[in-house]
Amino acid sequence: MAVDKNRFDTEILEAADRYRNNPRVLKAIVQTESYYNPRAYRYEPELYKRLKAGDVFWAGKDPSVVSASYGLCQVLFTTAWALDRPLGYKTMTPSQFQEFAENLYNPRVSLDYGSRLLRILLDKVIAEKLDDRFEHLSRMDIALARYNGGSWKNPDEAGALRNQKYVDKVFRAYDEIPPLRRPT
Repeated sequence: MAVDKNRFDTEILEAADRYRNNPRVLKAIVQTESYYNPRAYRYEPELYKRLKAGDVFWAGKDPSVVSASYGLCQVLFTTAWALDRPLGYKTMTPSQFQEFAENLYNPRVSLDYGSRLLRILLDKVIAEKLDDRFEHLSRMDIALARYNGGSWKNPDEAGALRNQKYVDKVFRAYDEIPPLRRPT
């Protein structure tokens, strides 16, 4: 079955515009993370161990829900949680946690979180002037590396990105993607 690579272009344009991002970059993230599958899911068991050790709030929560990435942009549950902590989160039932996670499969929701996260990361890279410190890295190199692998020691003191292969993959996808057309 062929994948319709233009299926979500309108939503990608909207999310990119909302957070002042390049829509081709956002589409390249989608292509790299989920290959346009809005039901993409990746469980990360090691993340749960770190969550539980760092904050007792996560102990007892379903690991397959809270330590997973969802949707087109493969946004981590905990990242979405941190961006939009739900009201009454301390008393949420397991089914409410599941509902929060299921919502991340919604293409518009996933694209909104992905685009918002990319903007936050870009703004932080700009504020930290990391592209001045590491002239061989662009702001986008660093932001994409952090999108995929977190900000801690990314880049390291020598200016190496922990996940350069991911950054390269997104840029290869970007090169394949023609400019997105706005609906008329």
